[in-house]
Amino acid sequence: MAEILASRRPGVRPLRTAWLSSTGKADSGGEVVLQVFHDVLEIQYVAQHELYNDAGQLVARADLWIVGTSTFVAAVGSVAPTCNAGVSPWTTC
Repeated sequence: MAEILASRRPGVRPLRTAWLSSTGKADSGGEVVLQVFHDVLEIQYVAQHELYNDAGQLVARADLWIVGTSTFVAAVGSVAPTCNAGVSPWTTC
């Protein structure tokens, strides 16, 4: 990646900006966009936040957890069908 980012090829400038601002905790390009969006708005979040039930078992992982809230973005796992019942990717569990 360093070689590509050092080149002067078309599109490298925005790619370099996105790469340098990435947390390394995104599973997709869409998650990187969400992280940058929250960074710009200065909203604290935790990427790839794991959700556990009362027994301490991992039940889901959220792309983003908005710190200090019970709001998660795109939770996936065994609780996802109940958490993501609405149309919005914003989930409150």
